[in-house]
Amino acid sequence: MKYALVTNNEDNNVSIIDLASYKVIQNITTGKGPHGFRIAADSKTAYIANIVRTL
Repeated sequence: MKYALVTNNEDNNVSIIDLASYKVIQNITTGKGPHGFRIAADSKTAYIANIVRTL
């Protein structure tokens, strides 16, 4: 494994982290409330679940 993905719920994005340097190499904007993800079998696509909060 070369990268880690981290969902950032409050910032509405996913960070890609280089595991060799532990540095964030990219943030990808998502919908509101990203919460968890699944990686496709080909390891080329990540599916992000979003939680929409209403008051």
